[in-house]
Amino acid sequence: MPLNKVLIEGNLTRNPELKETESVKITKFGIASNEKFKGEERANFFDCVAFGKMAETVKNLLTKGSRVIVEGRLRQNRWENQDGESRSKIEIILDTFHIIRLKSSEDTTSTKEETTDSESEVRHF
Repeated sequence: MPLNKVLIEGNLTRNPELKETESVKITKFGIASNEKFKGEERANFFDCVAFGKMAETVKNLLTKGSRVIVEGRLRQNRWENQDGESRSKIEIILDTFHIIRLKSSEDTTSTKEETTDSESEVRHF
C-alpha cells in the first residue's frame, strides 16, 4: 500500500465542531502552521477531521488557539457545486494528536499530552 502520512504542528484556527451521525461522531477543526519562505514567515492552513472517541476527545480538550501536533493521512474530497463546477478539498484525517499547549480563558495552561484513536485517552509525556 502506498505511504500516506502527514505530521504538522500548529495552532487551532477555530473551535472544534462535533457532529453525530447514526454510526459515528465526527469533529472538524482547522490548524495554522507557520513556515519561513525567502526570509518571510507565512501561514499555511489545514482542515482536520477526527472520528469516533478521538472526535469526542478533540472536542472536549481543544479550543481555538491550542497548539497541537496532528498526525494522520491526507484525504481528497471531490464534488460538484451548484453551478456544476468540480471542486475538491484535502483534509488531514487524524490518527493521533499531541497537545503542546492548551488555550485557556486566562491563557495560563501549559502542558504536553498525547492521544491516539485506538486508546481514546490522553497520555502525559
